[in-house]
Amino acid sequence: MEKIILDKVPNDYYYKLLGTGCSGNCFLMKNKLEVFKEFRAQINYLRQLEELSTYKSNIFLFPKKFVFLNTDEDKNFLGYIRNAAKGIEFDSIDESSNFNIILSSMLELEKEMQNLTHQGMLMDDLNQDNLFYEEKNGFNVIDTDFYETTYNDDFKHQYKENLKELSATIIHCLIRYGQFESKELNDAVIKCGAYGNIRPSSLVYEFKEYIRKKTSSEVKTLGDFNKGIELIKVK
Repeated sequence: MEKIILDKVPNDYYYKLLGTGCSGNCFLMKNKLEVFKEFRAQINYLRQLEELSTYKSNIFLFPKKFVFLNTDEDKNFLGYIRNAAKGIEFDSIDESSNFNIILSSMLELEKEMQNLTHQGMLMDDLNQDNLFYEEKNGFNVIDTDFYETTYNDDFKHQYKENLKELSATIIHCLIRYGQFESKELNDAVIKCGAYGNIRPSSLVYEFKEYIRKKTSSEVKTLGDFNKGIELIKVK
C-alpha cells in the first residue's frame, strides 16, 4: 500500500469532478489516468480499503494510493487514488456497438469475478453507474469501497451471490423487465437474476440466439439486440 502525505492537496487532484456520492466526491486528476476520491468526513472502514488495495485486477479498479494530510494517522486520512475507468457507463453505450464483443467482454468480466471470488471477495453495488464499457478494452468496475473479504471457502455460493449483483445490472440494461413470448426465456431470467444459477453472459446469449432464429438474421449490434428484445416481448 502506497501512502501519500501532503501538507495541502494540489489543484492537480481536482482537475474535473466526476461524481458526488454519500461519502465523498470523485475527481479526475490532471494526468487523466487516475481518480482521487476525497471523503467528506472521517471513515471507519480504512482497514477494509487497505485490504482491498492488495487485490490486483485490470477490470476492478481498487484503491492503490492512500492520501493523508500532514501525518499518516487514521484521523488525517483524506481519500484514495485509483486508476481512471476506460469507456462510458454501460447503459449509455452506442447502439452501433459490436454485440459479439460485448458478450465476450462480459465473459471476461465473469471470469475475473470468479478469480476474485476464489480469493474471498464479496462484491456490492455492481450497478450501471459503476460499470464502464469500451469496445477496445472491455469492462471496468468502479466504487469497490464496500466490497468485503472473507475466509469462507464456500466459493460456489459466494460466486452465485456475486453473479446476482452483476445479473441485476445486465438484465436492467440489456434484457429489461417484462414478459417474453418464450417461457424458457422468462424462466432463464428468474434463474439468472434471482438465484445466480445462470451467468449473465449465458442469459444474454440465449436471448441473442432466440432473436436470431425469430428474425432469421444475425444480431450484429446492440441496436439489433434491442430491436429484437422489443419484438419478442408480450405486448
